[in-house]
Amino acid sequence: MKRPTWVTVIAVLMALIGGCGAINDIKQVNTVEVLELKDMILDNIDIENNLDSEGDRAKLDTIRAKLGLEPTNNDTTANNSVLGLLQDVTYVGPELQEFLVKTGYIGLVFSALYIIAGLFTFSSRRNSVPLVVMTILGASFIFTIAQYVYLETIPSSLLMSMGLNVGFVFGGLIDIMLLIFWFTSDKYYFQEDLSPELD
Repeated sequence: MKRPTWVTVIAVLMALIGGCGAINDIKQVNTVEVLELKDMILDNIDIENNLDSEGDRAKLDTIRAKLGLEPTNNDTTANNSVLGLLQDVTYVGPELQEFLVKTGYIGLVFSALYIIAGLFTFSSRRNSVPLVVMTILGASFIFTIAQYVYLETIPSSLLMSMGLNVGFVFGGLIDIMLLIFWFTSDKYYFQEDLSPELD
């Protein structure tokens, strides 16, 4: 029987999602090195610590308020400068660093499962259905939701938590759409392999 187009699309999408996820997970595993590079860059930025006017301080306070940070209260010390703002916005504490590294390793496993499920769906029909369903359910409802819930308990900068939350929501929506598409599509292509062989 000829492979339906939807099977090819799902297989390619799963392999692509797994590949892109693996790249992101490798970045998460290297969080500490990336943050060291960020700190090195910020340490070498030569920004005037004192703000020139009350208007400049007001603009900085507006930005800080939108980012959920404390206002400068007209204090012009280094902590309340533009450089201080950059450091506050990009701050990632030790607990969050550890969380990102651990979830990076777990994410690599799910990314590999996505690639394997995509290849099984594309090249071999045997065991594709349970593998695809378990991979999507595991990635979406277990891993993504657990990450989101745990992240809410870890203090982090607004920018960092917003970025992670957008990733969780986006990934979860893709998983849900894949699952709905998988369950609503015709499974005749898989029936030969899913039914027991008769002697």
